[in-house]
Amino acid sequence: EHFLPSAILAYIPVKISGLPILAYNFNLIFGQIATVTVLYLWFSEMTKDKFSSFVAATSLGISQIRIFYFAHLQMWNMQWWLIALWMVWRFRTYAKVKHLYLAGIFFAIQFWESVLPIYFIFFGSLFMIFSRMKILVKNYRHILGALLIFSILTLPLIKAYLSVSQEFNYVRSIRDAAHFSMSLDELWGRFFSPGLFGLTLISVLLLNKKVLNKMKDFKWVILLTFFAFVMSLGPVLKWQGETFKILQRIFMPLPYGVFYYIIPGFGSLRTPLRWLWLFALGLSIFSVISLSLYKSKLKNIILIGCLLIVVLGGTRIRKVYYAPIPSQYPKVYKFVGSLEGDVIIELPMYNWGFGVPAKNEFWRMLYSLEHGKKLVNGASGFAPPEYEALADILWSKFPSIELESRLKEIGVDYIVVHKKEFNSEKLQKISNWGKEKIIYEDDSEFVYEI
Repeated sequence: EHFLPSAILAYIPVKISGLPILAYNFNLIFGQIATVTVLYLWFSEMTKDKFSSFVAATSLGISQIRIFYFAHLQMWNMQWWLIALWMVWRFRTYAKVKHLYLAGIFFAIQFWESVLPIYFIFFGSLFMIFSRMKILVKNYRHILGALLIFSILTLPLIKAYLSVSQEFNYVRSIRDAAHFSMSLDELWGRFFSPGLFGLTLISVLLLNKKVLNKMKDFKWVILLTFFAFVMSLGPVLKWQGETFKILQRIFMPLPYGVFYYIIPGFGSLRTPLRWLWLFALGLSIFSVISLSLYKSKLKNIILIGCLLIVVLGGTRIRKVYYAPIPSQYPKVYKFVGSLEGDVIIELPMYNWGFGVPAKNEFWRMLYSLEHGKKLVNGASGFAPPEYEALADILWSKFPSIELESRLKEIGVDYIVVHKKEFNSEKLQKISNWGKEKIIYEDDSEFVYEI
């Protein structure tokens, strides 16, 4: 994930404050405001009912399905792809090509932010436009023009992804996709959203023959909602975290498994359950349409009741991590920043195979913004195989002459050793090895020059 739009948005606040961590906090707040605002504006234009739109937008904005992802900015800053989808809806509704080109531009912005929602735009547009084939045929040149704009704006990124794919032949296995899929029971478990689900139920109960007749033009909403829910279940149906099998032998395949093999890029996606976000969008669109079409003298009272259900059934961010400000960083990094060499490695070095300690790599990346050296360490959803192998061998065989030579070959100038993350026996071996290489020591760290 590149997060370029988020980085641009956070640039000035970070520069003014001098706090790198503000890049996350700013986007957390901005992303919530922007996402809910886009939903409200789209719903208002779609239904001409501001109160219903406010209720529906809020229901998604504070739902458990949304708040669950507050730690993942790629699933939080959803405004870009929502605007793109909104523009496609405008093109579908008004048949004006300017909306098509705007969709292409926001399509590109989303690509520079995060990849998965690109598929949300694609399938959302597909369901939306399918019943408007005449518009597609009539404006095929403009569709190609919008795709050309998208391609030009994203060409550097497309080339980068292709390069990585060719270099590492990188795919997520179908087993990974199954593992990170949603179990059916999780819909009323960790993703249970009382406000959003309650609003949907009320919207269903308010349906009558007149409303149903008026909703014929919105069949795409129901189809998209159902499709997104099925996609969130991944390649096979699961129950209580395990693959559901008929007679303990026959599993139930789902469409995601087919898309995994035939749609470009699907093999690199790890977490099908994130399609639940698109499902939640479908529920909120269905709700706002139903509420707006319902006519009654009691409508405002019903909407106030719906708003109470949405708010009381919503959720909030419950888990907070406190990040140190630069003046509170470990003092070793100020020393490292004063050195002439360019590259450091911090030991022990972790990959995800080490479990919870691997999170230390995130802090090291934050500290690297202060000392300014190139860092061998790091953490993300993907690490090159060479990185994974290096972390394993450093843990088991360091210190050794062979590994010292290998670190020199990859350009390492300094080794930072975190004392508290090694046992006493290992730490003694490192101390004996580095007697003539040590250039810094405090209560928590050694620094060796190689």
